[in-house]
Amino acid sequence: MLATGIAAWTLVPSAHGSSTAERTPSPTPTPPAGPPAPPPDHSHFQTGKTLMVDARLGHKTLPANIDGETLVFVDVSAADTAAKTPAPLDLSIVIDRSGSMAGKRLTNALAAARTAVERLREGDVVSIISFDTQVAVVVPPTRIDCTTRQDVLAKIPSIHVGGDTCISCGIDSAMKLLAQHTNMVDRILLLSDGEPTAGVRDVDGFRHIAENCRRMGASVTTIGVDTQYDERVMSAIALSSNGHHFFVGDPSGLPSIFDQEMIALTKTVAN
Repeated sequence: MLATGIAAWTLVPSAHGSSTAERTPSPTPTPPAGPPAPPPDHSHFQTGKTLMVDARLGHKTLPANIDGETLVFVDVSAADTAAKTPAPLDLSIVIDRSGSMAGKRLTNALAAARTAVERLREGDVVSIISFDTQVAVVVPPTRIDCTTRQDVLAKIPSIHVGGDTCISCGIDSAMKLLAQHTNMVDRILLLSDGEPTAGVRDVDGFRHIAENCRRMGASVTTIGVDTQYDERVMSAIALSSNGHHFFVGDPSGLPSIFDQEMIALTKTVAN
């Protein structure tokens, strides 16, 4: 009896506690599981430094493995610091001098070109090309300052009417001239009153040329003069290169069109 009592007493923990080695730790309570973290929202993003892009998709998610559609809203704005320092401009003015431009059309086109040159800031670069079936570089790429501006203006009256119309020839030459400078806003101003009769003549061919301009970072603004020009060609060039298209029924309106375009270009801060 005594042995049994002693054995029982040694196996049962004392009411006053036991040693550290013998004490069984209490389990740590597990906090209740919360809701899962939401997946990242890729339907809204912001990026950019000089140009800030804020974009939103119309749907946060779309079903997988089936065709679907959504809309996207993109807001592009210039940073406050960038807006104070407009980017330098590399402008190539391409003027149709084919026979149909004789008279007031060419006279007003040259006046419009002078307006563009006068609008340029010091440090901008300008080139002037005239074309019929051949291309003439009237002014090679020239950086504008107080001296060179007058030299450029003095060469504009040397443009005279010629033969047929090769619009693609003029654009190709302008692209080569723009490639001579980097880190500038590249723009081609194309003015023509007629349908192309040489070089590329189909709309798809002109779209391909305009897409090449866009890939090199250049936009083409096209200006159709009178009612005889090929609007499909001129608008396709502008649209495919991210440029603008204007129609001028009366050639006397050309200087104001060039003036509007130059105001917009001189406010550009980045491509």
